[in-house]
Amino acid sequence: MDRGSNGIPNADVQTDIYGTVSALVDFGDQTGDQSFTADLNGIDWTFQLFASTYPVITPGGVINGASFQPTPAAPGSYISITGQDLAHVTANSVTTNLPLAIAATSVSFDVPSAGISVPGHLSYISPTQVNVQIPWELQGQSTAQMKVITANIASQLYSLPLADYGPAAFEYTGSDGRLYVAALDTSGRLITTTNPARRGQYISIYANGLGPVSHQPASGVTSPGDPLAQSAPPVISVTIGGRPAQVAFSGLAPNYVALYQLNVVVPTDTEPGVLPLVITGNGVAAKTSLIAVSP
Repeated sequence: MDRGSNGIPNADVQTDIYGTVSALVDFGDQTGDQSFTADLNGIDWTFQLFASTYPVITPGGVINGASFQPTPAAPGSYISITGQDLAHVTANSVTTNLPLAIAATSVSFDVPSAGISVPGHLSYISPTQVNVQIPWELQGQSTAQMKVITANIASQLYSLPLADYGPAAFEYTGSDGRLYVAALDTSGRLITTTNPARRGQYISIYANGLGPVSHQPASGVTSPGDPLAQSAPPVISVTIGGRPAQVAFSGLAPNYVALYQLNVVVPTDTEPGVLPLVITGNGVAAKTSLIAVSP
């Protein structure tokens, strides 16, 4: 057997009793497509293989998919896994429900002591980042052993700390370069400094990691609209400018996967301007975000 024009010195020279032969190839630092030619009594054939490095998860490199803060993370929520060689391409999920793999990259979660071994559902992959939903099946567990698998090659196990709640608001970068909460007004328009929230009116905030819900969907599956998947009140709270906001609804946004929605009333006694907004889930406070409130 040859690889290109170079012989493989440790290849079998004859078949075993089952008629098979094998060869162990050390690619060194070579990656990518590899061409092999095998010879059997003067009969040649060529086949292709792909050489890849092991995917590596950065130590401490697993973060909340909304706040980009360190875990622990909540089952059902999104995390971002950072590292090297986590995938061979950059791609997003193109299906309504999240797939178990994208372009031969997948993520698995195991809790051996509880007999749990479940796959994650992916929304995005790249060589340096993978976004995945933590399976709902991990509820009640404190840690899970996680690994990234790409082209059938697995990373080393990563010990992922878990908690029932890991709240975080999704954010966007405003025109001033600061991070603002992703929230919509009653007309479905993004709240910005030029379209600020109005005191006494409802806004919808989008978040991650707000914990258990009723009518829980399966992992990777879009959330129901009838009945709604709701958080158990009064576990979730919101403050705007340090003042409590009435939470009219907390749960999963219908027709999306693992996206939490909070419908809240902006306090009438809130000061106008750019104010801090904090979501708290079961006593766990999210990273402070910003929101613009009109005079």
